[in-house]
Amino acid sequence: MNIKKAILASLIVSSMLVTVVGPVPVEAAAAQEQKQPEKMKVQIDKKMADKLKKAMKELAEKEIKLQDAGETYKGLVGSATVRSVDGKYSISFNPKTGVIGNGFSKISIDEVSKEDRNKVLKRLKELYPNKTYVLSNEVEMSRRYDDKQGKFVDTNYFFTEEDFYISLYKPGAGSDAKDQLNGFSIKVDAKELDPKWTKAAAELVKTAFNHELKEVTEATLRHGNFDYEKVLAIPMWILQGDGVYVEIDTKSGKAIEVIHKSRLKEKVTTDKEITAKVAKEVIAPLAQKVLGVDISGCEVEWDNRLKEYRFHNDYTDKKDGKVVTTKLRAALDADKNVVYLVGGTNAIHGSMETMETMEK
Repeated sequence: MNIKKAILASLIVSSMLVTVVGPVPVEAAAAQEQKQPEKMKVQIDKKMADKLKKAMKELAEKEIKLQDAGETYKGLVGSATVRSVDGKYSISFNPKTGVIGNGFSKISIDEVSKEDRNKVLKRLKELYPNKTYVLSNEVEMSRRYDDKQGKFVDTNYFFTEEDFYISLYKPGAGSDAKDQLNGFSIKVDAKELDPKWTKAAAELVKTAFNHELKEVTEATLRHGNFDYEKVLAIPMWILQGDGVYVEIDTKSGKAIEVIHKSRLKEKVTTDKEITAKVAKEVIAPLAQKVLGVDISGCEVEWDNRLKEYRFHNDYTDKKDGKVVTTKLRAALDADKNVVYLVGGTNAIHGSMETMETMEK
């Protein structure tokens, strides 16, 4: 997985943990990562312009001239962006309600405190010590705006380098939350990988696909499952080679996701080829062996958008009512061979690795 996709994954996971780390601008990263649709102009009236100008001044800490109109993407409802004339700053807002979302800017590394920079470097060394980390001069900053209070209330810094990425979340004053470094991705020389992870990946690939993983050629350490008790992301290894992709949780040693990339274009694209019922009979034992996921009590549905089988449980929450939890997504080829198994949080929205190939 490249660094750009790692950032998007980080943002999506962070948005799911909104009560822990605060909201983050998923739309901004998604617009960059996915194929961009047609842009559309959004007119800004005087009242909204004054509100945006005030927020922009707080974001930039100086008077900033805004562009006359905002922009959105065709089909995107409730979200627009207005930029500064110099292009250095932008703010997202809802053109219908007038609610401001997030402010974005690129800042100098010197604008990040030395204490925070040291936190970042220390965390990187804790995650993977056998590497030298150097922060470049430019940092991307995102700040969440509380429309009721009329001010920005927390901050995210994104440090993106050629071979690693890490984010630093800082809650606003008065918050009980602590600084967090839960979004990260570190490229590692596959030759330096601990042999136990290579062996684990090979066994998973053999079980899932009856395929031999002869060599791991790409290795990345990235944020994975979330430990709510410690309020900390658990690192996972992303290993690739010989046409396969494997995500392994470093705490449990279990796979989160396995993909036979060489088979992706061969997966069935309708549930008429292999019914959901038959698919469950094939997938259930492998999901248990490979991911440790029991789908015996799950309902199975065909996801026509992503062209895959979705396994989920329905349960009732006292506060919110009916909630659907997706435990697994999977695909088969015409011969009922597994193409991929996707568990963990990736099962909720779908795997970016599988979606990327589908869109090509």
